[in-house]
Amino acid sequence: MDHIIPLSSAPELAHEELNCRMLCRRRNSERQDHCTDLERAQVLAAIENRRQHRRRHQSTN
Repeated sequence: MDHIIPLSSAPELAHEELNCRMLCRRRNSERQDHCTDLERAQVLAAIENRRQHRRRHQSTN
């Protein structure tokens, strides 16, 4: 398993499913502790969208 945003830069995302993906060992090793700005933005946007969705859902119940 690979953390898209590396744990070294965002340890609080260690158990965040939207920050995880399956990669082969070779590809994961090649990435080391790097992610692109686009990858980071996509993960953080997805997390924020889910939080907003949950807030809206909770406020209607």
